[in-house]
Amino acid sequence: MTTITLYDKGLDSLYEVRGTGEVKSLHLHMNNIKKVENAEALGSVEDLDLSSNMIEDLKGIEGFANLVSLNVSANRLVRVPDLGALQRLRRFTASYNFIKDMQGVYSCKHLEVLELDGNQISDFSQLSSLPQLPHLKRLSLSGNPITNTAGYKSWVLRCCPDLRSLDGTDLYHAATPEYKPLQPAAAAAAAAPSPEWLDGSFESSKDEDDSATPTKSRIDRAL
Repeated sequence: MTTITLYDKGLDSLYEVRGTGEVKSLHLHMNNIKKVENAEALGSVEDLDLSSNMIEDLKGIEGFANLVSLNVSANRLVRVPDLGALQRLRRFTASYNFIKDMQGVYSCKHLEVLELDGNQISDFSQLSSLPQLPHLKRLSLSGNPITNTAGYKSWVLRCCPDLRSLDGTDLYHAATPEYKPLQPAAAAAAAAPSPEWLDGSFESSKDEDDSATPTKSRIDRAL
């Protein structure tokens, strides 16, 4: 496997990347790259780091269909485009941009890690399609306005009952009636938590053994 690392080299374009053999890992952190291009020469790349560049959109990323991991943090993105061409993608990191619209990420059905810290996501409708990512294990949205909204954690856990980490915190929870998974259609129809989730008043059934399974309040304390 060929790895190319060119940190802070003043590169203006992916066409400036020169390598021999089949490149699998390409790290171009802190350059002046503005466009995602040269897929004809770099289409074999599986691990691509374009963080801390000057990219305003991801047009051209569809040519990198072999990507397993993509890092475009600290650029100038305002939205996540349709990433449906990247069906091998398992990890997508786009922290510290200006993203308000993350809908394009839901095309990556096999995504396991999604990191969008420090963006401008503020609407629950942006999270309503989370059930479309059944393999998602780690989600991080720290620093987005939506994380300060009442009911945020409960809503995410209801959408992603198999999530193992939320906003950098390991989760302790089990499948319980309180967290019955939302199906994609139901989540989309709701588009926001119900009032009982927002005000934190949801209580477990009196018939349930509180010591046997974690309740909502116990999960929230773990968070």
